[in-house]
Amino acid sequence: MIKDITDEQVAKFPEYVEKYIRIGLSTDRMDKNAAVAAVKLAYEKAEVEMPENLIFCKGPLDANEKIQKESNGEYNSLSGIYYGSLNAAQISYINYCKNEFGDQLRERGVDIDRIDGISDITNHCGIVNMFDTHVFISERPTQIRFDDRNLLHCEDGPAIEYEDGFTVYAWHGQRVPKQWIEEGLSAKEALTCENIEQRRAACEIVGWDKILDDLNVEVIHEDGDPEIGTLVAVDIPDIGREHYLRVRCGTGRGFAIPVPPECKTALEANAWTYGLEPYEYQPEVRT
Repeated sequence: MIKDITDEQVAKFPEYVEKYIRIGLSTDRMDKNAAVAAVKLAYEKAEVEMPENLIFCKGPLDANEKIQKESNGEYNSLSGIYYGSLNAAQISYINYCKNEFGDQLRERGVDIDRIDGISDITNHCGIVNMFDTHVFISERPTQIRFDDRNLLHCEDGPAIEYEDGFTVYAWHGQRVPKQWIEEGLSAKEALTCENIEQRRAACEIVGWDKILDDLNVEVIHEDGDPEIGTLVAVDIPDIGREHYLRVRCGTGRGFAIPVPPECKTALEANAWTYGLEPYEYQPEVRT
């Protein structure tokens, strides 16, 4: 077990973070020669003969179709699914340990160098499926989209997209059905979704202002200015009592914003959305 780490070794953390975030989020097309070399090295390190059939795929759907048609479906000691660039987080940790503590690990009998091939697959490939007779090497995604908190997210399309049409839809980090993004859903559908985390995402997609229109809300405090808003409480199925500030923006659009239950007035809730205390919040005076 490694018990001690120097300041110099700690200082290298950002280098690995930057490198492997870049690899994990890459949408560059593969260098096929580098991808083949990476797979070959993985087989050499595992001391397993590499199959002659190397097949390139556009993405997970294309790979699955080709696997069904062409592979014998049998595995060897190296076989399995390797997530390539999607496995960057784990490989960053292993490579850090190898580079910083390799000699100590080797002295203890750890064959840390066996990771080299899988590491190169992470650097140069998308998902790789290995079988006795075939290796299927998939491309990286063509698009990966995030919100301002770096959570997987896209409001009008797939958050992850591959060349073969495989997609992942996500709302602020929560995976959601394609139909919710492409076609929308009703307030009733959102409120009755069985998965609680997906239900929260569904309600945000519909908009809490519309959701509250379908619920029996309790008005806690109403300000005379609609842009300061109305503080309400409501019981959300399977979640419990929540508080929202219902406001109108300058364009006349309505919004409902979740706020802490400690807020007692609409002004206090509105100030909270700006990270201010009520006495610090000076809304624009309209005449």
